[in-house]
Amino acid sequence: MNQTVVTNQQPDEDTDPVRVERLSGQLQWQLDERQWSVSGDNVRLVMAGESWPDTSFSFSKDPDGWFDADSQFLRLSDLSAIAVLLEDMPEWLQQQRPAGDIHRLKVRFHPEHGLETIAMSLDEVAFLPWQDWPGVTGLSADIDWQDEKLSLKLNSKALTLYPQDLLPDAVYLDSLSGAIDWQVNDDGWLLAVDRLHLWNDDLNLQVVGTLHQQQELLSSDMTVNLQDVTANRWLNYVPERILDEDFFEWAAPAFIDGIVTEGSVVIKGNLAEFPFDDRDTGAFLIDLEVENATLHYADGWPDLKSVSGQVNGDGNQIRVSSQSGTIAGLDFIDVKVLIENAIAGSAQLNVTGDVQGDIDKALNFLNESPLKSRFGPVADAFSAEGHSQLSLVLDVPLADPYETLVKGRLDLTGTSLNLVDKPGVGLQQIEGVLSFDNDGVSGEAMKAVIFGAPAVVDIQPRDGHTQVTAKGRLNSQAMIAEFEAIPPGIFNGLFDYTVDLAIRELSMGDFNVDLEISSDLKGLQIDMPEPFGKAADEARPLRFSTRQTSRGPILNINLDKLIDANWRIEDKTLFGRVELGGGQAAEPMNDFVIRGQLAMLDVQQWLDWSQLFSRVETPQTPYYPDLIDLQVDRLALQQQQFEQVNLQLRRSTDEWRLSVGSEKARGEVVIPDALAAGAAVRMDFDRLVLRWPEADEQQLSQETESLILPTPRPLWPSMNVQVLDFQINDMRLGEMNLLAQREAHQWQLEKFSLSSEVYQFNAEGIWQQLTAGDVTRLSFETQSNDLRGLLASFGYQQAIEANQAELQVALSWPGDPLDFSQRTMEGSLMIDVGSGRLLDIEPGAAGRIFGLLSFAALPRRLLLDFSDFFGKGMGFSGINGNFTFAEGIAVTDNLVMRGDSANIAVTGSVNLIERTYKQKVRVTPSVSSTLPLAGAVAGGPVGLAAGTAIFLVDRIAGRLFDRDIVDVISYSYDLTGPWDDPELKISRSASQKESQPASATP
Repeated sequence: MNQTVVTNQQPDEDTDPVRVERLSGQLQWQLDERQWSVSGDNVRLVMAGESWPDTSFSFSKDPDGWFDADSQFLRLSDLSAIAVLLEDMPEWLQQQRPAGDIHRLKVRFHPEHGLETIAMSLDEVAFLPWQDWPGVTGLSADIDWQDEKLSLKLNSKALTLYPQDLLPDAVYLDSLSGAIDWQVNDDGWLLAVDRLHLWNDDLNLQVVGTLHQQQELLSSDMTVNLQDVTANRWLNYVPERILDEDFFEWAAPAFIDGIVTEGSVVIKGNLAEFPFDDRDTGAFLIDLEVENATLHYADGWPDLKSVSGQVNGDGNQIRVSSQSGTIAGLDFIDVKVLIENAIAGSAQLNVTGDVQGDIDKALNFLNESPLKSRFGPVADAFSAEGHSQLSLVLDVPLADPYETLVKGRLDLTGTSLNLVDKPGVGLQQIEGVLSFDNDGVSGEAMKAVIFGAPAVVDIQPRDGHTQVTAKGRLNSQAMIAEFEAIPPGIFNGLFDYTVDLAIRELSMGDFNVDLEISSDLKGLQIDMPEPFGKAADEARPLRFSTRQTSRGPILNINLDKLIDANWRIEDKTLFGRVELGGGQAAEPMNDFVIRGQLAMLDVQQWLDWSQLFSRVETPQTPYYPDLIDLQVDRLALQQQQFEQVNLQLRRSTDEWRLSVGSEKARGEVVIPDALAAGAAVRMDFDRLVLRWPEADEQQLSQETESLILPTPRPLWPSMNVQVLDFQINDMRLGEMNLLAQREAHQWQLEKFSLSSEVYQFNAEGIWQQLTAGDVTRLSFETQSNDLRGLLASFGYQQAIEANQAELQVALSWPGDPLDFSQRTMEGSLMIDVGSGRLLDIEPGAAGRIFGLLSFAALPRRLLLDFSDFFGKGMGFSGINGNFTFAEGIAVTDNLVMRGDSANIAVTGSVNLIERTYKQKVRVTPSVSSTLPLAGAVAGGPVGLAAGTAIFLVDRIAGRLFDRDIVDVISYSYDLTGPWDDPELKISRSASQKESQPASATP
């Protein structure tokens, strides 16, 4: 028979016809009143292009109503296609659409008595899932049902189960083999499994045991032996419905990696009591060997990794005991995991154990856990060294892992904790144990070394906060060595200190930390200018503290009665108030202000002290104050002293502006940031009164002066100075202007001028830094058209009157301009005074006049006091001469005063160091007027006797124009001795001695 089409006779059924391409063979049919049979031999069938193998079949009904069927081969897919066309096709057949081949089929059944026997061999059978029955492909098995007993011998390769809602995914097995026997009795059934072997890439299982249904009781006695089970795949083979919902949600991501190398699972007892909390009702036992497992036991916590050990289950509990593994890089010593209520109830996971490893990995544990929000900032701030041991207990409610409870102990003995930003700053050689839990940390009498000195640290919960107290003795040298911004030598010694930290957690990870550091600083020497320096044995209370406000932490420092400061930092900007001299600092606003009152401020000491910082690194972005406002009782700068000074220093974009207000100094100084690039310091003063040391003060300092070259100082910055009223001591110098430029290795004084109504002073010079050392050169000239007024301006006695005076000086000395020394200076001086007269000269007046003309308060008695000889009002036509300076000696050979009554010539030297004269003074009276001459002779210097005067007159009358006249009336004097009390002795020439009478009577 060829090309036969079989169709459904119900027109409303939407089914496709089945085409039988070929059907051949020998058919036999027998029928009588009580029985019938049909059989076929050499049957060949071709459907859908595929041929059946030659087969035979028989189908019969006996007189008792039993049906028997026998077939050597059936192709289920073809039979299913035909069966769909039947009017009364069973639903299961329609839904499951079986496929595959059946060999050696034998069936016996009765419509009333049911199935009595069925035997067949299934080959690659497949059917779709239906209701609670799973679908399957690749099922090969031998089935034998007889006398209410089913024997199933499985031998499948590449089998796939489709369990629908029972399992999350299809299950593929490379092999499924073994025997299953099922027997039905009057009150139930019994299922026996013998060496049921399941194998694929995920697992290797062998199942043995029984399931027994007796009335309403379903009991189990099953054992599953496991080998090479992939840990992260086991849930794919366990029905979700038999596990606790919370446990299943936890377990799905928990098992990340690892292998169950071998083990067994036993389920024995009434399954209604599973998982058998009561051991009398049954047993649920797990015994597994695990290698290299990774357990993600709770979100946010570091995983347990490389775990090898045993997994044991008993009832509703599962225990993991590990021989090895890691957590956050720490090695297991003994770690156990317990899962309570794993199968039923509220599942709870407990992790207990000890781990060990590098302390930095223990800090990583904090950073890799929910504790990060709480302790992470601490862990991030420190680096750690050394080996530690961590004891840990975690209780994780699997329904809400964020409610995890933690407690532990971290043994820090032998470790060190250092600030990340300052590797040498921290706790060294720690001895102690740190305990922690969800509420905080604690530690008692922990020992450590801080900055090279021992300290004791206590950490205790107290009144809703954690109190940390550290006490110790600080080694200042060890501390300074770790802070490059602090030069060595400022702080020296050991001193006791106390640190108190009060830590309050406002919310998870949000801490309020109040800090207080206190010390009396006794034992610490502070090398700073007054008033902040102190000796080591002097106590000076120090308190540093922080407190929290709505705008952030406020920091306070109080040093005795010297400093009180409050400040805060926002967006890398410092806002603060600092009070100096005992005042209380106000709350910081939106600026940085320093105020106060100081009894003494030595600017040069602070400038010299600040040079210590030139050798250390300073912050790239320093915190500049917006205003410094100081009232200073006494301010010293070099040799200058100022009383009751107000200083206001303000910061602008790229410069500082200093306002100075006092009786002796009133003006403004502008200091640009770009000093190093050559920008000039600008000074604009209405009034500036300086004090130059008096000669006695110079002598005192120069008695110990040596020829050792001074220590080089940094070059001064470029300057532009203007002073409207400039005074030195009592000298009113008028308006002063200075312009100087700093260049490479030199400071050039381009202009220095003083001017008033009575004189003009101009100078220029240079300060050079040479290989051989620093050197300063200065030259200046002074001109005046009113010498008397000039003397009055300089505060000298108005002893000379002249309409023209000029002074020219050229000097040099080693060192910078402030290293000027009479001993080391070299140079020359030229003096030229026009016609004038001496006015009522008092003793020593001429010396003081000369002193006025020197650059650095030169000796005031280079000229003689001639009041005894000339009296009042002596006129002169000029005074001029030159001096040279070397090694503290001023030498002249041409100082001359040409007077109306006499000429005075001075030669010799003046010792500027010892302040003595060694000079020759020659006085030659004028011969143009007898009266003045007679007066000169009669009342001449050194008290000439009357007889001598008469003798002179006689000689003058006899030899009026002879050379001897000059010799007779010219007198030489030796001027020696100290400036304050010189000795003046007459010294005559040889011709004068011969002409002298043998005796003269006064």
